[in-house]
Amino acid sequence: SDLFQIGIKSQAHYNARIDELTMKSLLLISVLAALSLQADAIFKDTASNILSTLADKISQTSDNKSLLTCECGRPKSTTTRIINGVRTSLEGPFSSFVQVVNTTDQRITCSGFIVTPQHIVTAAHCAKIFGTSAAHLGIVAGNPYYEYRTGKITKYTQKIDVTQAFMANYTGEGNRADDIAVLVLAKPLQFNRMVSRACLPRESEDLGGQQGRIAGWGGIVDDAVYLEDQITEGKVTILSAEKCNKYWQLIPAENPKQICVVSQRKTQQRANEGDSGAPVLWYDESIERYVAVGIVSYGLEDRTFNYPRVNTKVGEYLSFINSIVESTSSEQTCSKR
Repeated sequence: SDLFQIGIKSQAHYNARIDELTMKSLLLISVLAALSLQADAIFKDTASNILSTLADKISQTSDNKSLLTCECGRPKSTTTRIINGVRTSLEGPFSSFVQVVNTTDQRITCSGFIVTPQHIVTAAHCAKIFGTSAAHLGIVAGNPYYEYRTGKITKYTQKIDVTQAFMANYTGEGNRADDIAVLVLAKPLQFNRMVSRACLPRESEDLGGQQGRIAGWGGIVDDAVYLEDQITEGKVTILSAEKCNKYWQLIPAENPKQICVVSQRKTQQRANEGDSGAPVLWYDESIERYVAVGIVSYGLEDRTFNYPRVNTKVGEYLSFINSIVESTSSEQTCSKR
């Protein structure tokens, strides 16, 4: 039968590298074939071997997922090519990025990132001007373009109002510590190719010297005070608060609540105006996923490319984030187990 021939061909090539969807398809074929009344003993042995091998391969493919509490931090690299940043798409690690907008005119006020289908994390100074009632505050997900300027959206674009904004102990007066907010959406996001959640760190870690990635809609020209037409990305080095404070003395970074990032001087990429609230992503090789370890808070908007920008350290606010998520929904955040 045709089913028998498919089984034989599958055995001849079962050692070839195939993706998880193909493996599952072949697994289903083998099961159906083995149950067929016309299948003889030889074929049943063949199907059994294929079944065993494919099950092993699926298990190996799922190993990294089993290290996560739920799926997050897509590792796929972007396929299109922030001062001197490069345009990017919202695929892969940047699919958790959202625009935080004023719903009266859809202008971007900040960036943010998805932690559950109904919760966004951003900087507190981005939400403070709208108050805890979040009047006229909304988000746009799944759109790499700045619609207000370009008129462009994608089939993945979702616009949702914010119903509540929870801020830590941020005051913005005298220091910038606790610059973090959790936004509750009026309805859940639908995850798709350009919309997914970020992984949160399991705990607060010392990532000084590690490489990170940033992105946002901030201007990519020196002293920019405008927003770009499309999201741009850049690479940075993460600094500890101690090293950061060699630069920031008037408003020092508070250890352990804050970390800094500095541009890689050869490329001179860093966060700029409009990137507040965006995550700093770090690639955790143990789970092969990107983790949101920082939230862009403040920095100098000038030509000093190697001047660090201060970020809220996400790992220090896990209890705050999870308490808001649990008290406002049945959702959960995702992290390494």
